[in-house]
Amino acid sequence: IAPELRNEVIKNIYQILKSGGNLFIFEHNPYNPVTLKIVKDCIWDKDAILLKPKETRELIKYVNLNEKTFNYTLFFPSQLKGLRFLEKYLTKFPMGGQYFVRAVKN
Repeated sequence: IAPELRNEVIKNIYQILKSGGNLFIFEHNPYNPVTLKIVKDCIWDKDAILLKPKETRELIKYVNLNEKTFNYTLFFPSQLKGLRFLEKYLTKFPMGGQYFVRAVKN
């Protein structure tokens, strides 16, 4: 979603969301160098402008959604899947390949 359209899009999502409804946003983490390389090399992401976590949280606040969860995820590639049990301890460490937000409409 182009940056100049993001406020309009989140307002439309808010209008559609029922009271008590959950909004989940999963986003590539722009602070993870491996993620940046993957996005750069992917033809589908050619024009992608990744949302920084702060920007995502500001969009949630913009429409008065109540943020319930914010976590980083996807720390270990399949070659290191034996380490994935550690991911539950790393959710606040900003180097996961992605992050996600869960917000609720009051």
